[in-house]
This record gives sequence, C-alpha cells and structure tokens, in this order.
Amino acid sequence: VFTVSGTPVDQQSIEIRYKDNGTARAISVAANFADLVGIPITTTIGKVGRIGAKWSAVRGKWEILATVTEP
Repeated sequence: VFTVSGTPVDQQSIEIRYKDNGTARAISVAANFADLVGIPITTTIGKVGRIGAKWSAVRGKWEILATVTEP
C-alpha cells in the first residue's frame, strides 16, 4: 500500500516510483488517493513503474492522473 505523509497544498504534485524484487507484487493505494486512471493491480517483474498524482483540496485526496511502466 502506497501512503503519503505530511500536509499537502492544493495542486501539489507527487510521483511514486516503484520496482519489485523479481517477484510480481500487488499494488494498492491508501484511502486518501482517488484513482482516476486505473492503476495496475500488480507490478511487472523487473520493470520500474511510476504513478503521478496531484492533491485536490476540493476532494481532500491525491488524484492519480497518470501511470506508466517501462517497456
């Protein structure tokens, strides 16, 4: 589960970068994330993945706006 601590400000951006240890791992995010694009449910073995999000003061959540896994 990906979590973020601290006090974000409206429209603050974050990028979460992840890579497994040679075994596919489940991906999930904490309740303070709104998945707007459909993040993958598992890692791709040996590949780096990235999730981009912005804080929405209106929603009170990190809005996930992009996800990509290296080819």
